[in-house]
Amino acid sequence: MMELRQLKELLTLAQSKTVSQAARQLFLSQPALSRSLQRLEQELEVDLFYHGKNKLELTDTGELALTYAQQILNLSELMVDALRQHQAAKFSVNLQTCAPAPLWELTALCSLLFPQLTQVSIIESDPKRLMEALHSKLADCVVLPAPQQHPDIICLPFLTEQLYFALHYTHPLAHESKLSFAQLDGAAFLLRPHIGFWQQVIDQHLPHCRFMRQQDDNSFDTILTDSRLLSFTSDIVLQRDGQRTDRVCIPIKDRAAHVTYYAHILRAKEKKLAPLIASLTAKAERLKLAQTAQRLQLLT
Repeated sequence: MMELRQLKELLTLAQSKTVSQAARQLFLSQPALSRSLQRLEQELEVDLFYHGKNKLELTDTGELALTYAQQILNLSELMVDALRQHQAAKFSVNLQTCAPAPLWELTALCSLLFPQLTQVSIIESDPKRLMEALHSKLADCVVLPAPQQHPDIICLPFLTEQLYFALHYTHPLAHESKLSFAQLDGAAFLLRPHIGFWQQVIDQHLPHCRFMRQQDDNSFDTILTDSRLLSFTSDIVLQRDGQRTDRVCIPIKDRAAHVTYYAHILRAKEKKLAPLIASLTAKAERLKLAQTAQRLQLLT
């Protein structure tokens, strides 16, 4: 019976040109490689090589076999990858979000709901890539700052986030209760790494600013402590990490600085993610009630 190992040997020999060189690459002795390829000829009942001293040249049949061997090996690699991904999907929950805050929320939630599953988490700012990951079933749940309506998708609003300026307490505007993007356009900002879609919002609404983008949180914290540079935070970050004593955090009043996050889950994953869907549905109801109460308060 022909083996994948023999097809790999055939390809290696074709690339190496000599038996000795191919044997070295395959960590085999020359006699062992020669015997293996002879068995391949016998099993296929064709002549694959012109046999010479330390040299095997492919016949035209051998060239055809080489083409099929490459295709078979490529398919075997695809098969292995697909099977491993299928197996991993059964024992993991893959979360992909447009920003850090919803990822923190979902990670904590999934740790409670699926303690037996491994979590895979990614921050991706491009909504198109997020939806592609969802539809291709590479992601179990993706989060976007806007709803994507589709009959095959469950879409649930579950979290809001308000962006803040974090000003040094000596800054001239540190006494303000609210600020707009326009009031600080042109200033120098220190940015945390991996802020997702917020980067696009900042670039769009602060086109004249200078940004110092950091590669890790430790560098960010060190530079912020030793400087008066402006930075950003949010209500969720403040709730999670607390407020620094040297910074005054002021909400940004522009509409773009406030976001509602929407979780998107394929209906095909409804059985696997039933506990998560139930929890997010409850959060969506609470969020709706809170937003209704806020609107009524503004009207009165």
